[in-house]
Amino acid sequence: MTQKQLTSEDKAAINESTGIVYDTGSSAKDRAAAQAELTSIFRRVGQDARDYQSSIMGSIKKGATEDTLQDSKYKKKKKLIETASKGPSKMAYGGMSGGKKHMYVAGGNVTDNAGLRALKKASPEAYANIKRNS
Repeated sequence: MTQKQLTSEDKAAINESTGIVYDTGSSAKDRAAAQAELTSIFRRVGQDARDYQSSIMGSIKKGATEDTLQDSKYKKKKKLIETASKGPSKMAYGGMSGGKKHMYVAGGNVTDNAGLRALKKASPEAYANIKRNS
């Protein structure tokens, strides 16, 4: 059995069919048809067609990977926009100190330190003076 020479039409068909097979947006039906076309060309032309497909595979797979990355970047950006559109974060109760309510965005807690609490017990007048001047 003699093999046919690889023509420019065969190369174009291999380019198109290989692109469809590796395109993430192609339907299963389109992929199956493209794979059948490739198989037909491989049977008719032989090893030259397989070698040609191997030579273009790197650029086709790279293109498919870039499309996948673009989809991923789009989804991340969309999620970021959705999160930002929900409005500012709500303030959370952080505790009481010096008779005042403290609120924090990221949570947290505030209390008088141990020294101030001890001073308040020992000398309420000194404690009041410190709190008034701060």
